Amino acid sequence: MVRPGRFVLCVTFLAAAACSGGGDDPGPTATAAAPSSTAVVAVPSTAPPTPSDPFSIPKVIDAAYVNRVLAALYAIDGDVVREVVRTRTVGKEAIDKTAEIFSGPQLESELENLVGLLAGGPPLKDPPGDRIVTVRSLLISRHDCVVALADSDFSNVVVSPHPTDPSMIGLLTLVQSSAQIRSRGVNPTPWTIFSARLISRSAALNEAAPCS
Repeated sequence: MVRPGRFVLCVTFLAAAACSGGGDDPGPTATAAAPSSTAVVAVPSTAPPTPSDPFSIPKVIDAAYVNRVLAALYAIDGDVVREVVRTRTVGKEAIDKTAEIFSGPQLESELENLVGLLAGGPPLKDPPGDRIVTVRSLLISRHDCVVALADSDFSNVVVSPHPTDPSMIGLLTLVQSSAQIRSRGVNPTPWTIFSARLISRSAALNEAAPCS
């Protein structure tokens, strides 16, 4: 972390005073020198402040923060997809990276999706981009769990994405990542995607919101 520097300006003041006697004959002259004094003046640094971690969990979790986290997670997912498409295999690195951003039932589902990429399906763009997931509302916004309603856009991934069903919406659950995941530094956020599935918009408010 870069901390603002501090420059110290030292200014020394030296004063001397002389006194002489009166009359025609000048008396002895006494000269007194004031003791030196040093004033310390702090000059503000012009260096820009160090930006805070954009993924640190704020006191109040809002949709903008969750969207920022999701963009980071799905950027890693996009890297995995591009590697699988390029190598035509789901290797250890792809599996390991997927496990850095997905957990619980969603991890198994995402690994199955990677295998499915090699078995055919909708034609992918060359190279495929990242899927875009946008939060529409938050159902739960705790520091250990976030549940959101979100829309997904695959237009950067596949050549002709299926039309979205306006009656459906995604139900997405984020949970805090493990200490092991955070220590490896692949996932820049403190979150993993625990579940992601489509539900009816009409039933969204009554849908159970899992946090574990």
